[in-house]
Amino acid sequence: MGVNVLFGFLLPWVFGAFLYTKDKQLVIKTIPIGIIISFFMNIKGCRYWVLKPRMKRKQYRSIYPLNLGYFPVVASLMIYWNQQSFLSRSTGIILFTVLSSIAELLAVAVGKLEYKNRWNIYKTLLTYFIPYSLIELYYGRVKA
Repeated sequence: MGVNVLFGFLLPWVFGAFLYTKDKQLVIKTIPIGIIISFFMNIKGCRYWVLKPRMKRKQYRSIYPLNLGYFPVVASLMIYWNQQSFLSRSTGIILFTVLSSIAELLAVAVGKLEYKNRWNIYKTLLTYFIPYSLIELYYGRVKA
């Protein structure tokens, strides 16, 4: 569980703190919705993947550090990058979807994450693309 806290919560918040110095309003407005979407996706998805360490009960707790760190911070970084980039927002969403899926594939390769019930990387791409798109739409409405 220490690895989950280190790489899923503490390290992402180093980047989150940096982002906060650049754009406080973006962080304040996107992190809460990112956390909500992350919890929803991962509680619903816990029957399709297992993040180690395995727990006898309430397996979804092993992903709490990522729900509170990695997922919302990366979504906020995506929005910040989209604002600063010359590329379209759609391209930014696709780029972050692919990069997040590659990171997840690495977790599968090192044995930190296990897919089950016919889950695959293509479905993983959707589970990143949809939330990133929702957060981008949400931020587009509340940034003013």
